Amino acid sequence: MQLDRGKTRLRALALIALAAFFAGLTADGRYRPLPRLSAAARAESIAGDPEAETLSGDQPTYRVPDGQVINRLTIEPGPAGRTRGMVLTLSDAVLMPGTYLNGRLDADGNYLEEEGSRTTDWFPVDPRGGSLLLTGNFNCAIFAFELSDGTISAFKDDRSFNDTRVTRFNSQTFSTAAIPADARRCRVCYRQGTSDVALPGDRILLYYGAVPQGVGGSGGQTVLDIPDLGTGDRLEYADGVFTLIRDGEGRRLDWTDEAVTGCAQLAVTGDTPGTVRVWTAPAANKGRAAQYGIRYAVKDGLSAGERLGDARRLSFDFRIGKAWANGGGSGFDTAYPWSMMRLCCVSGQADGRLTLYEGDPGFKTDGSAGDVMVEIPLFYVRRIKDAGTEELWITGEPREGYLPAPVFTQGGKLRERVYVSAYNGALKNGALVSASGLYPAVNVPYGELLRAADAGQNGGTEIDYWMISALTCLFSVEAGTLDASSLFPGESALLYFTPGDDRTQRSYIARSDTDSDTILVYSCGVSKQITVGSSLIILPGAWAGLTDENAVRAEVKRRTVGENTIELKLDRKVTVVRDTDAVSNIASRTGKTDGLGYHTGNLSAKTGTVGFKYRGVENLYGSICLMLNRNVWLNDGHVYLNVDGRIVRLNERLPEQRESLKDFAALYANGVREMIYNEDYPLLMLPEKIGGPVYAYYGDYWYNVYDALDRYLVYGGAHDNKRLAGLYQFRAWLQSSTRLPFYGGRLMLLP
Repeated sequence: MQLDRGKTRLRALALIALAAFFAGLTADGRYRPLPRLSAAARAESIAGDPEAETLSGDQPTYRVPDGQVINRLTIEPGPAGRTRGMVLTLSDAVLMPGTYLNGRLDADGNYLEEEGSRTTDWFPVDPRGGSLLLTGNFNCAIFAFELSDGTISAFKDDRSFNDTRVTRFNSQTFSTAAIPADARRCRVCYRQGTSDVALPGDRILLYYGAVPQGVGGSGGQTVLDIPDLGTGDRLEYADGVFTLIRDGEGRRLDWTDEAVTGCAQLAVTGDTPGTVRVWTAPAANKGRAAQYGIRYAVKDGLSAGERLGDARRLSFDFRIGKAWANGGGSGFDTAYPWSMMRLCCVSGQADGRLTLYEGDPGFKTDGSAGDVMVEIPLFYVRRIKDAGTEELWITGEPREGYLPAPVFTQGGKLRERVYVSAYNGALKNGALVSASGLYPAVNVPYGELLRAADAGQNGGTEIDYWMISALTCLFSVEAGTLDASSLFPGESALLYFTPGDDRTQRSYIARSDTDSDTILVYSCGVSKQITVGSSLIILPGAWAGLTDENAVRAEVKRRTVGENTIELKLDRKVTVVRDTDAVSNIASRTGKTDGLGYHTGNLSAKTGTVGFKYRGVENLYGSICLMLNRNVWLNDGHVYLNVDGRIVRLNERLPEQRESLKDFAALYANGVREMIYNEDYPLLMLPEKIGGPVYAYYGDYWYNVYDALDRYLVYGGAHDNKRLAGLYQFRAWLQSSTRLPFYGGRLMLLP
């Protein structure tokens, strides 16, 4: 079967004569022979370059490192002294071959015919790539690697994939397999006909890596049939030009260099292949003039996007504890505006505001030097919505088709920078603050929270939709995936206490105690969600205790599970605990990610129970739902905007979704499929269509009630939302009196 993909084949033998002819045509159509090139001079310049990578029959595949582009390559006869039937295939970053077979692989990698199942054709791999990643519309993952001696090494991933009936994080959206050191090629069984997992489309993606991210390409290949070479012959590519050298004389070939500039992998085949040497260099950094794009094939249910423009050869990386997820740093660390996002302390009002950056004398995260913020420099965004695809582009300079991210233009003023708090907001002396080591303010009425944000020392306000929009654009282009929950599950699978008649089946205290740093709770399914390192509150039987400043909030240092009880050791002593009390996880104490050693990453590989940060912003989603300021809201499903004091009602009516977070299986099959596009406000991205699996499309949770009330937005998802918490979760729900134990705030500052 043929897969939908781009593929170009250049028949070199037939083109050589034509190239020489057409390249020599003058303006009036007469033929002028091309000047002969100095092969000796070119060979001398190549010989002076650093050591090149070599491909041959023994090492037939080469993966171009992320962030690098090919600037030169040469092809010469190998030990045989000649080449015959040699083919050089240049591929983009998607390795998916052009055909699939109607069958499956067994656990040993043997192919079996089976209607309804799908297995890719063979494709070349480079062991230096480390691992292969499969994502998209698949329900099984069996990797078969053919080794240099012709034997098969197989890996079967036995986990569940893309199954909306499996809640929490037990079903995955991707699978990875380590590439054996002597592997030559691979094929993958990705669909099993006997599975009853419903998939939204047919497309899959295969590429090098350990975690999902955007990839530079969509599966395109250029296949070059290399002219037979003899002793002293050479074909080379340099300075964007292909040249065939025979008998010491060079002649330019009319081959496009586009396949080379976007190439992520080269593979050599043929009856008698020669030796290919490849030189690479870092992709050009254009500074603020660069344009970084991502295209999402939303209609196909793919969460990983295709990197475009200057992002094509870049990759994303982050820390998992002290280790790199993908192997060594994000390529966007040197790309504007990401490169200029800086952690800082901000104190004082506009006429005397002081900003201390991380590393400056006096910088502290405890709040003593001011609110801890992340500075975001001015950038411009372009959004394109076509039939089934979404594109987001970011650049640092004004360009046609781009708009400043709206957060930079609020109040009719173009700002050079804006600030978002590094931490979820905590209350201190009646004001919302951003500092490490504090418990976030929750269960505060919406109106009071807005006033607390306005009461700070720096002229900040509560975070609004347009700041969230800027952060989601930055994340979506850099990470290149809508599946943020697979990269950063966040604190989203912890315990949310609910009362019950059977106390042994809830997280109630099992033993009264005094002056102790150890408490005992009943052991059951819900209480086992409490994990070491999570934040805890002791409740006097009701969530009202959250507003009591004296309520015990603590960190779990150790957990010992017994037959009927769980012993929890806390980081502080509890004066009195009664067997009528209960415990619950709460919004995490701020600053837990401070020691990560990098601006982006997860605290550990634990799924759904530890915090993360993105570019210095801790727990952007998960942990608590953020109550957004009042410049975007819904009424009866219609969107309203406050544009610098002018109220605008959009024609779009967003879908109603009344399902609360109780039936997770139903909601896992009813995620966000598509975002609205309004020509006047193209960067407003709220759900237009729902009904897709949480594992595909935008995937996250949406809540909206059709009534005649102004409903303000809540963002991100709380500590028990599981996969429904994420980059694109929104709820249209808030009114002035709204207060919930998992609703909180975060500061922003528009200088």
